[in-house]
Order: sequence, then structure tokens, then C-alpha cells
Amino acid sequence: MLRLEQLINVHKPELTQTELMLWNYICSNRVRAAQMTIHELAEQCAMSTATIVRFAKKLGLEGFADLKALLKVEEVPCIVAKGDAFAEARAFYLDAWDRVAQRDFSEANELLYRAKRIFAYATGYVQHNVLNELKRMFFYGGVFICDIEGEMEYQTLMKSLTTEDLVIIISLSGETLAAVDFAQRLSVQGVPVISITLLSENTLAGLSTVNLYILAKAFQLTEGKEQLPFKSMMTYFLLTEIWYMKYERYLETLSRE
Repeated sequence: MLRLEQLINVHKPELTQTELMLWNYICSNRVRAAQMTIHELAEQCAMSTATIVRFAKKLGLEGFADLKALLKVEEVPCIVAKGDAFAEARAFYLDAWDRVAQRDFSEANELLYRAKRIFAYATGYVQHNVLNELKRMFFYGGVFICDIEGEMEYQTLMKSLTTEDLVIIISLSGETLAAVDFAQRLSVQGVPVISITLLSENTLAGLSTVNLYILAKAFQLTEGKEQLPFKSMMTYFLLTEIWYMKYERYLETLSRE
């Protein structure tokens, strides 16, 4: 089962303005919405219960009960952990490994395997580090990824990109203007895009052929001291390593056919 944010990104073009308003309320009030009845949610959002049911069904769910069930089981993408930061981090990393390892990477692997050329664009410092690690790992598997350094470079590249190429875009928020503009142009030209973003409803994920998401978590390292929480980016690198391992298994499967 896809997470709600993924379902929204897939079905966003089908949603009406009223349904998007409903999603905005749910997204901003997850815990409260998960405890509401359909009548309470309808009253809070000033809409009919039928609208809420239609919204759920457009996401591929059976109805409001399925929507509530997803809200209850899903964790908030970024949580500030309190208490023993080392214990919290260890538990988070172990859980993240299990969650990512269980994902289906087959569509991303097929795009990677069939692409004649592969390019990648990253939007920030951490994202560039992730891209460098992605290039290093896949190089060992015979996959060569050419990174796009900046906006001028991708604008020039757009003239030669075709549907047989692949572009990987790495953006934490999925809302960076340059990344979104690039993805929009690629979409118009029919060029496949794999995006790596934070798990959220974001523009880049909605424009991508495949979205590989990460969960982030923040840790309060000290008590009794005013300090910004430490936000771990480990899951970024965890995702890329597991993707590479899954890709090698994918190649092994192809060789047996």
C-alpha cells in the first residue's frame, strides 16, 4: 500500500480544488483527523460527507474508513525525538532500513537499465553528496551517471534529451524552483524522471515517473539547553545503497531469463 503522500502525488491531477482543500486540512491536522468521524471532518472542512468519500475513492481507497486507517498507521515524516538521542537514532535507522528494504524498486531499476544516457541534478549541499555517492556505487555496476552542475547546463542539455534518456533529480523539499522547472520541461518532452525527495506532497514527486522518498527525523541532542534539533540525513544515503543492492539483484534476475 502506498503512503498517503504518494497517493496524493499520483492522483493530484484528478483532484478538485475542494478535495485539495480537504487534503490540506488533513495534512496539517493528521492526529486530529485520524480521530474524527466523517461527519466531524465534513463539518470542520465545510463540505459534504460525499465529497470526503469521493476523495478517498479517487486515491484508490475503499472509503473513509481506509483513509482513517492509513492516517493512524503512518508516522509523521519528520519528528523531533526526545530522550536518549543515541537510542532513538539507532531505532530510527533500523526501522528505516527495514522499511526501505521492503520497497519495490522494479520500476526505477527498469528505467535505469533501459536508459541510453543517465543524468542527475541535485539542488543542495547534502543532495550533491548523495548524488556523488549514487554515482560512485552505480559505477561499480557499470552504470554511468553524468551530473548536471547548474541551471545553464540543464537548459543546454534539454535540446538533446530524448525519451530514451533518464534524469534523476534529488531535492529534499521537492519544491526547489530550478528542480521543478527542470522536471516540468522533462515532462513535456516525455523524458523519464526519477526523483528523490522527502516523503510529502510535493510538486517534483508529482511530475516524476518514479518518486523514491525518504523519511527524516530530528533529534534533540542536549536537554536544558536551547539548541536546534539535529536533523539526520542518513536515510538519504541508506536509500541509495539499498537501491544499488536492489539493482544488482535485478540484473541477476535478468541474466537468468
